[in-house]
Amino acid sequence: MRELTSVDYVLAKNYLDRANLNLINARYDCYIYNKILDYYQGRLSL
Repeated sequence: MRELTSVDYVLAKNYLDRANLNLINARYDCYIYNKILDYYQGRLSL
């Protein structure tokens, strides 16, 4: 097994940050799409 370098750490941190941002975006998209569906089904009035 090889030692981890600072580059390995930065890459792993970058991947983790990107995954967390993708999760936040997916949750937001889901929320928005559900509100749009509710509106067109008459369950939400603006």
